[in-house]
Amino acid sequence: MGITPEEICKDLKDKVKEIEKCEKMAPNQLLVTTSSDKICEVIEKISNNYNAYHLSTISAVDLGKEIELNYHLFSYKYMVDITVRCSIPKDNPRIKSIIDVIPGAILYEMEVHDLFGVYFEGNPNMNERLILPEDWPEDLPPPLWK
Repeated sequence: MGITPEEICKDLKDKVKEIEKCEKMAPNQLLVTTSSDKICEVIEKISNNYNAYHLSTISAVDLGKEIELNYHLFSYKYMVDITVRCSIPKDNPRIKSIIDVIPGAILYEMEVHDLFGVYFEGNPNMNERLILPEDWPEDLPPPLWK
């Protein structure tokens, strides 16, 4: 409502010190980069300051030695997509769950856990399967690892 994505980026960098980078990727689409240990704080501040409570999904990419996580938020107030990106080591794919900030993330975290082996600390469903069969062999890597 009268604020441009560029102004949101500048405002985000001023208000959310945990942000490493913020850039406009397309009209009404921002990419915010942070460290994995700050993901909950960044998402909470973005949600609260910009009414970006709608989590569209959490996507993951196997980068070889790291797993990149992208949290796709949408602000209906400002009509802007805000993707929050961080990376975690593939040899220890653990990150704090955001379900305390956005409870609806529980299923997206389960999906990323099944397909990429990421363990979301604090998500009570990490021992359950969402997509993979219950008898998926523990000695096999997650199916979307390269």
